[in-house]
Amino acid sequence: MPRRTGTTTKEYLSTISLPTHGGRYTVIPHAFIIDNALAELKANGLTVNTELYRCSIDGNVATGIYHINNENDKELGMIFAWSNSYDKTMRFKCAVGAYVYTSKNLILKKDIGSWGRKHTGTADSEALDTIKNQILNATDNFNRIIKDKDKMKTITVNTQKGAEIMGRLFLEKELVTSEQMGIVKSQLKEPMFDYISPVDSLWVFYNHISYALQKAHPKTWMDQQRLINWFLCEEFGINALETNSEETPIIHVMPLPPEFREKSWVERVEEASASIQTATIDFEEPKKSDTFDITVSNVNPNLQDFDL
Repeated sequence: MPRRTGTTTKEYLSTISLPTHGGRYTVIPHAFIIDNALAELKANGLTVNTELYRCSIDGNVATGIYHINNENDKELGMIFAWSNSYDKTMRFKCAVGAYVYTSKNLILKKDIGSWGRKHTGTADSEALDTIKNQILNATDNFNRIIKDKDKMKTITVNTQKGAEIMGRLFLEKELVTSEQMGIVKSQLKEPMFDYISPVDSLWVFYNHISYALQKAHPKTWMDQQRLINWFLCEEFGINALETNSEETPIIHVMPLPPEFREKSWVERVEEASASIQTATIDFEEPKKSDTFDITVSNVNPNLQDFDL
């Protein structure tokens, strides 16, 4: 059975027993991340309005999202987000992003630099350096997202283009599940929020996808958010890729589980179509979703076995 996830508190995350993996693996405690992230935000004059935490049922995989007071934009607020694991299924990662005031949709920039760290050696101290670097550049990163938003509002996505994009995200890139496709379709037909943009704009389309990802597993949501942003920005020519490394990140789609690989493309399309026809927006009782692996350059977050 897939492991359920839900909201939690920082006090609970601090009580999770640290595993003993041995060897070169360095466990980065959730409490270490929480304490240092909040301290760095305060030291840089960034006021946290809301703290949100989610975790797997055993607490081994956790994520934190901090809403930060910012008056740079009337539609978007700033966030600092992190994800971490004790069971070797995911590397620590953190990033500055944005959230939409009306829907609480989350936005992570496609190229957020040095954002993940393998848990070996001095991983804990390097994780702290990463936290400091992200927060130090918080305003610049947030302003880049605002510029992306304004550009996306000027780009039209007709029905045919939207169908092509969702098909590629599902079949080619494997960055959304069939259930999430159904949620996007429902939002396209009856939007729940006003995004202050033409209904056929890329910004509105992007928000429908982001809305579908709101209940993604803590192990996968940052990867899905970042890579989908990356895909859309590359597809529509929004900004040149900017990185802090000479190495250009590449999306590598790993093989699906055996039971899914055995299906033909026709069967997979039919399955997606059936799901879209019957999908409802119900985050309280999620369905078992397709699983996939995503590797970004030398980062392998190991995205198998999750429940949305």
